[in-house]
Amino acid sequence: FPRTSTFDAIKSAQAGTTFTIVEGMAQSGKSSCLRAISLYTKDSEDLAVLMLQGSGPGLFQSLANLFAAELEWNLNANDVRQWLRRMSIENGGPALVLAIDDIEPGTLMATDLEELSSLRLGNKLNVILTTVNAERLVKAPNGRTKTAMGKRANIIKIGPLTLNEFKSAQEELSDLKICFQQGAEYSEDYRAPWVLRTIYDDAIRYPRFNEPDCILLLSPSLGLELVEAARRSYKNQTDLLRGYRLIARCALADVEARSAELSLAEANGFVVRQDALSEEARQAVAELKSKGVVYTYRHSSGEDVIVPTIPAAFLSELADAAGSELGRRSEIDPKEAGTWLGNRLATIYLGDLVGAQAIR
Repeated sequence: FPRTSTFDAIKSAQAGTTFTIVEGMAQSGKSSCLRAISLYTKDSEDLAVLMLQGSGPGLFQSLANLFAAELEWNLNANDVRQWLRRMSIENGGPALVLAIDDIEPGTLMATDLEELSSLRLGNKLNVILTTVNAERLVKAPNGRTKTAMGKRANIIKIGPLTLNEFKSAQEELSDLKICFQQGAEYSEDYRAPWVLRTIYDDAIRYPRFNEPDCILLLSPSLGLELVEAARRSYKNQTDLLRGYRLIARCALADVEARSAELSLAEANGFVVRQDALSEEARQAVAELKSKGVVYTYRHSSGEDVIVPTIPAAFLSELADAAGSELGRRSEIDPKEAGTWLGNRLATIYLGDLVGAQAIR
């Protein structure tokens, strides 16, 4: 879908910004932003985009491996450093843009980018990268001084679709026979890119969806069909679901007071305090993190938190965990159980859907 952040990133690179950082939570559209930049600049005379993954052996060795595989150039990491320096001061041709997806602080890629920022580069080399938390890349560990990258960086935040972006998404989806009833544009729950992706992935599974006279018509507000779609998508990923189930149980049991900043984060995405985890859940998080399906970081509130990177699967498990706890409480005192459900889910992201599915 057309996103303002995509065009902002292109303008940033064209303006000569060395590091353009696209910051956003899991499945907010960061990777799609980089793919769109590559497509939009395919025929550009100003920018030439080379896409890389943020994981791996680091920037210089990743490029050396890429050139060896694609062009049979036998380069080492130091050769790549020299090549990048030469490219940055070229007089003719487009500027080289390294588009790097999913950078985590402390990785080899992040270390190499920090080194790159300290080299004497010209203005014909730019980097556009995506990350969950830009502050950890642009600020030193003391939280005050800027890193070498931070001194030359422009941060662009990407989040839920704006009204105009959602209307553009509606047009794109209608061409794919996925239509919304009037009023859907004012439902903020539809604005999350992962929600639209889950709906699309589920729609194309239906055998009748490919029939020429069939369309999918969605209600004006998000319903429990989203939970059902998530279950169909991830029903065979038992290890993922088990890990998310353990985290979900701990999240529901966590009734500690929150700061305003953390409460705001919890109302706009799935965020779980690490201090609330059981020992079994901590072990599961370590395994899930190695697979890239959870992300951990220190929130601006000072809390260490966990973010599931597959929100649809976590939504399903959170609803199941809430349903189990509701059933247990109902056997003791149904009225108290209903009060607990309303109070506990009032401040949780998509709490109305989670509660409805728990009752169901």
